[in-house]
Amino acid sequence: AAPGAGAAPGAPPLELGGSSVQLADNSSPLVLGGKAGGGLDGTYTKKGSSKDLVTDEKTLKAEEQFEEKFDTYIGVFGVLFVGAFIAPMVTYFWYVRDEDPWRN
Repeated sequence: AAPGAGAAPGAPPLELGGSSVQLADNSSPLVLGGKAGGGLDGTYTKKGSSKDLVTDEKTLKAEEQFEEKFDTYIGVFGVLFVGAFIAPMVTYFWYVRDEDPWRN
């Protein structure tokens, strides 16, 4: 195929600098603003909506409550993290130590 084959008329040829990457010849719909075909096109439907556009009062109230209690949640996470990871490690290293700390 010739360089720039399939490109929109008047578009500069695509230079890849000697790369061995192969490009599809039918790239003109994208260049012209059309819709690309193939792949998973038309095999799925978008579910749900964007969180930025939420106007539901219940959802907004729940998010506001979460933001108000965020510091509390971080504190609880910290305590659980220490209890789940730090305390068992300290206990393990206490049992496998080389010398008795109570020996005088």
